[in-house]
Amino acid sequence: MLSRLAIPLTLVLLVIAGVLRADQADPAIAEGYHAEILDAVEHVPLDFGDWEGEEVPLPPAAISLLKPNALLARQYTNKQRGVRATLMIVQCQRIRDMEGHYPPRCYPAHGWAMEQERPPTVAVGDVQLQPYRFNRVIGDQTHTITVYNLFALPTGETSVSMAKVREVGSDYPMRPYGAAQIQIVMDESVAPEDHAWVLEELYAIARPTVEVVVENSAQNREGQPNGK
Repeated sequence: MLSRLAIPLTLVLLVIAGVLRADQADPAIAEGYHAEILDAVEHVPLDFGDWEGEEVPLPPAAISLLKPNALLARQYTNKQRGVRATLMIVQCQRIRDMEGHYPPRCYPAHGWAMEQERPPTVAVGDVQLQPYRFNRVIGDQTHTITVYNLFALPTGETSVSMAKVREVGSDYPMRPYGAAQIQIVMDESVAPEDHAWVLEELYAIARPTVEVVVENSAQNREGQPNGK
């Protein structure tokens, strides 16, 4: 009886294993996708129009947490208008590595208190960014920053939702393609009425990378599933 049951059970396990292998992304295609994104990030211009960029060094612990395939952190200064803002681009091969860089988790972990009232999303062209406001007391002064956040996903879409990122990460065929994130950060030196144009111009610097992520997405690659 045991031997008769063992044969069908073995067949079932083989079928399941075959289905799982069929749903896996081709490693070569996923590697090519990550290489294209890395190339796009490496070609983000240091200077852009009236903006001059300066690299922002990141602590080794932060890099270790993110395990990035591609990473950029720059402060851009517009000397014509006396404004500065920080642009961060990160792309991880494993979607779960994004958890530690999600603003409501990352900034409080480094001493910033998040304001409970979340502002509405802000449109920049055809994408939405979610602003988060954080405060931190240093000495006798309170400092404020606004972080505009966007995720670019291998499903060919952008999102402001971490729940959406987790959903994509639970989709087995999508998992090897990772996810990218854009953050544009302004402190209290930037007047509220200047946020819109600063956001638009800094996002223009990041846009080519977002386009590589979504337009070269897994669902647009030959032989790959559509993620559904």
